[in-house]
This record gives sequence, C-alpha cells and structure tokens, in this order.
Amino acid sequence: MKIAVVGPESTGKTQLCKKLSILYSGMWVPEFARYYLQLKNNNYTYSDLETIARGQRFWEELFSRATRKAPIFFDTTLLTLKIWSDWKYGKTHPLIEKNYCPGTFNLVLLTAADVPWAYDPQRENPNDREELFEIHIKLLNHCNQKFEIVSGLNEKRLLHAIEIIERTKKTFFL
Repeated sequence: MKIAVVGPESTGKTQLCKKLSILYSGMWVPEFARYYLQLKNNNYTYSDLETIARGQRFWEELFSRATRKAPIFFDTTLLTLKIWSDWKYGKTHPLIEKNYCPGTFNLVLLTAADVPWAYDPQRENPNDREELFEIHIKLLNHCNQKFEIVSGLNEKRLLHAIEIIERTKKTFFL
C-alpha cells in the first residue's frame, strides 16, 4: 500500500509519516527537497525545482521497488512542488506539470493547517497555509484523486490518520 502525505508547510507531514511507518512496520520516503536544499544552504531558484522533482520521482520509484509487502509512506509528492512553484514563481516546470497528479498512490492524506506553524530554515510561508491548503484540495479534485483530510493536534492527528488508513485498507484488500 502506497500512501502519500501532502499539505502546506508546517502541517506535520514528516512527523506523521515517520510515526505511521513505525506503527505499520513500513517505510518512510523523505521529502527530497529537504535534502537538496540543505546541500544548497537553502538557496534555490526556479531552475532547481526540476532537479528536486527528478529527485523526488527517483526516490518514489526506488522505495516502491524496495518493498512489495510493507506499506510505504511518502512525505509529499510533486503536487506540493507544483503548488509551491506556482505560488513562488507563478509558473511550473513542464516535468512537474506533467507528473504532479498523485495517481500512483492507494491513498493520499492531506494535512490540515490546524497546527501551529513552527520555524524551520527551509520554511518560507507562515501566513498563507490556509490558502495553500485550499489549492491542494482544488488540484487533488482536478486530478480526480481520492484523498482524505487529516486534522487534529498531536496524538489526535495520528489517530485520525490511522482511522483513515484502516478504513482504506478494508476497501483496498477486498
């Protein structure tokens, strides 16, 4: 089972993926952009987004091939990269535009912007998370992608995600 976790920055995607991968004895696929930006001291331009997209796709393929039985939790997808590119630069690289719909996942969890924003040197946008959340919904609908919104603080968020996964597993394995 391949589960993508998407949403605006600082909505708990990484922590949720890590916790779920442990609980389900699965794998966690980190967000490629975090590693790439660390190498560049958080300085990037529009042209870097293609490299980030290629890296994210490579990691998705690599981790998907690494296991067939354990669930895999993907910490973001090209959907978030498309939204960020449009938001920051007003345009999207054709590679991202062509591949941003997350159709290869069994489940997409969209994290609500209902948790406090936390500073991180790679985060840029503390004030527009609700608007970015709405853009996620709009694009997921445009992609005809079934998704579930995960909300709640701390353990409630985790329990909400588990409830969604268990419900999805019942239909997935029928």
